[in-house]
Amino acid sequence: MRQPTYLSLSRNGVFYFRWPLTRELHPKGQASSVKVSLRTRDPKSALRLSRYLGYVAPLVERQGAKHGMQYQEIRDLLHRHFSGLLASRKQTMQEDGPLSESDVAAFQTGLSVAAGAAMGQNSLSLVKDDTELLGRFIEHYSLSLQPGTAKYDQFGVELQKAYRDYCETVLKENGALSRYDFHSERQTPAPTRLRTRAPTSLRQVAEKYTAEEIRVGRWVKRSEDQNRQHLDFLLAFVGEGTDVHNVTADHAHSIKDTLLRLPRNLNKNPRTRGKALDDVLAMDLPDKLNVRTVNFYLQTYSRMFAWALDAKLVDDNHFAKSLIRENKRKAGKRQAFSHDQIRTIEAALLSEHPEGKPKEAHKWASLIAIYTGARLNEVCQLTVDDVKLHEGVWCFDLNDEGEDKLNRAGFSGGRFV
Repeated sequence: MRQPTYLSLSRNGVFYFRWPLTRELHPKGQASSVKVSLRTRDPKSALRLSRYLGYVAPLVERQGAKHGMQYQEIRDLLHRHFSGLLASRKQTMQEDGPLSESDVAAFQTGLSVAAGAAMGQNSLSLVKDDTELLGRFIEHYSLSLQPGTAKYDQFGVELQKAYRDYCETVLKENGALSRYDFHSERQTPAPTRLRTRAPTSLRQVAEKYTAEEIRVGRWVKRSEDQNRQHLDFLLAFVGEGTDVHNVTADHAHSIKDTLLRLPRNLNKNPRTRGKALDDVLAMDLPDKLNVRTVNFYLQTYSRMFAWALDAKLVDDNHFAKSLIRENKRKAGKRQAFSHDQIRTIEAALLSEHPEGKPKEAHKWASLIAIYTGARLNEVCQLTVDDVKLHEGVWCFDLNDEGEDKLNRAGFSGGRFV
């Protein structure tokens, strides 16, 4: 299959659509590109999606180059910028008092220059045009404005107006500090401090959580593989670059509903292996994941977000109460092996036939389980030192002592059998 140049494959096997942007859409006039995850590992699905995006991308690109920023967007940006400067200046005056004479003179000059610029009499820089000033604004806010365009000129005019009104407002606020108004009660608001935190991607949280679980030994190889599979599904569903703060309860509900619709053996079944999630769900295969397996997925997510909550990486764990209550009455009790079945299993384990002889580990672990009734995780953690003579009887000491043993849920350590 011929792969287009704008279709790339990540190290995780997920296809990405990469589209080059024209220089006029970049604030510095540089060549750049946009990269979007197609959320599929299936080459055919990726090719189909990339062809559609390859058709739409030039249309969107031309539309963006044609229109640039809207007039209201320009006003909103300038309002936010100068509102921030005004708030900072007012805070300084509340702490240190009115402006100095030199500061007042500077703002009066700025007001006069900006008023003349707004009427077309001069520029804000006086001795030269405002190209450099506008360039700093455009670079700071990554604006899609190019010199010589109507929107660029419009932005310059609005900047002059905004600076004029900013200087005028600062002078009014300063003038208010030279007198007292006893006709109305003046409320001095307490300064507020905005708490900001850097965005953390879902991929970063998953990697940190996985590394800690492995480092402290809470995951053995099998559980590590299982949990990684669960987390890969979460990253593919929500998007590995998604800010973890933006993962909501709606995401948790959608993931739960999707898991309940997924077929079993998703990566083993030839009909579903490598296909996009939407294509798999459209098949509506009858053999779905059982509730217990779905709960394993949700439990992994709940534990990771609980860890992230303790680490102050998120504000809430939306998977905390997402587990599905199983109908144990409907499931019923597991049926025990009959005596004939036990004898058949034992004969197969003790077989010396070259073709049917089991591995030593399988043989002895199964025989110990049959004769002791111990749990499989207890049997598989036994060492030679755990075979002891207790009150004249040779026994297995089921314990969780030792660096290589895990005291996991369901482990009834500290007993002889």
